[in-house]
Amino acid sequence: SIRGRLGIPRVLNMFEDYPFWFTLFTRLGFKVIISKESSKKLYNKGLETIPSESACYPAKLCHGHIIDLIEQGITTIFYPSIVYEKKEFKDASNHYNCPVVISYPEVIRNHIDEIRDGKVTFLSPFLSLDNDRVLVSRGVVLCGKPYHVDPEINHGIPELISSFGLAVLTEDSVAHLSPLIQKLRVVDQWVYNSRLYRAASLVAKEDRLDLIQLNSFGCGLDAVTSDQIAELLATGSKIYTMLKIDEGNNLGAAKIRIRSLIAAMEERERQEDKVVPMVAGYEIPPFTRKMKRTHTILAPQMSPIHFDLLQEAMKKSGYTFVVLPAMDKTAVDEGLKYVNNDACYPAIIMIGQLVQALKSGNYDCNHTSVIITQSGGGCRATNYIAFLKLGLKQAGFGNVPIISLNTLGMEKQPGFKISLGMINRAVMGMIYGDLFMRLLYRTRPYERFPGSAQLLYEKWSETAKSNLRNGSKLMFRQNIS
Repeated sequence: SIRGRLGIPRVLNMFEDYPFWFTLFTRLGFKVIISKESSKKLYNKGLETIPSESACYPAKLCHGHIIDLIEQGITTIFYPSIVYEKKEFKDASNHYNCPVVISYPEVIRNHIDEIRDGKVTFLSPFLSLDNDRVLVSRGVVLCGKPYHVDPEINHGIPELISSFGLAVLTEDSVAHLSPLIQKLRVVDQWVYNSRLYRAASLVAKEDRLDLIQLNSFGCGLDAVTSDQIAELLATGSKIYTMLKIDEGNNLGAAKIRIRSLIAAMEERERQEDKVVPMVAGYEIPPFTRKMKRTHTILAPQMSPIHFDLLQEAMKKSGYTFVVLPAMDKTAVDEGLKYVNNDACYPAIIMIGQLVQALKSGNYDCNHTSVIITQSGGGCRATNYIAFLKLGLKQAGFGNVPIISLNTLGMEKQPGFKISLGMINRAVMGMIYGDLFMRLLYRTRPYERFPGSAQLLYEKWSETAKSNLRNGSKLMFRQNIS
């Protein structure tokens, strides 16, 4: 006898993890029921419960799969939030899942009536997993996320590639054959990206391998991974090919790209002796202890009220620290030149500001460094620093040190230390900034004399800066009370 029926949707990371969950629950005495194969009909079942058009198609399909399980009479559904996958490579600095993959069970919980009303038990614990697969063969490496195995999502592209006489491999089938051969610009932020880079390194070395990457709606870090994979492939004179796929299933453009890749492969074979591989290298100089005395540190402008105060806190810690002026269109134009245009707009703005400042001639580039924050989490913001490294190199400023402001020990720089005094002053500055912002924005619309609110803010801003310089906690408490 069985203890009960348990439904599992055939979605997202379940294409990676389902064998484990099936074995676990079967051995525990449950009968595991999975949703039907993805299709437009199934997608339409959940269409009315999708809260946002900005989600990728693989995520949108989740709604239809859950509805399908409910229509099968399943009253208990298991769909966990998997924050971490197995750390497959010792030198990988992270093994996060995509934030959408992590959080989408919570979206389902809040947007399907049967679950929200308690008619269906929805089990979505936050968990971590281990999974290891090795498969060795040769051909074209078709890489992407685990859910790109779903025929409704990949639209038959594996079969299309096969129709051209090419063998199709997944990136996880070859990644373990190649340790990474050079230092990356990027942080191995999500578990699957580590596979992509190792697969690209192998493809770069193997004469009879090429690589195609599938991308759904600018999946997560693909703006970062695409640049990095292209560089890795270029070390072996290989061409990078990306196929962007979503709801539309017209494969005309994909056929053209695949034919172009095949033509390039044939041309490379004919010109093998004449091709000069690109040498990849990102030896950004470190920010040394000596540079603390001799370098000006440039920071992008992200919040004028807060950063004006933060600048004071950094100066008091012994750094020549300059927050750049407010962003304008020219800074955006610079960012678009040197940052992958699929990247987040904040990355384009910040890097554009820094490149624009270095180009301005206002700073001695031999005595100038730049600084940006690095979160270290699942967001692609962790890799803004990778965009910055590439952007500075392409703009001709590869000699400018880059400082990562983070609390996790990433991108260590011997000349930049986060001291207790710096933290205290920075926190005080942020609290002052929050207060100024709330008071100024609330008061300005009702001021009797135009500009008086701004004058009052400027007066108190100078008082706050004086407090940050002397570090008095008593003055701080008096000022904010």
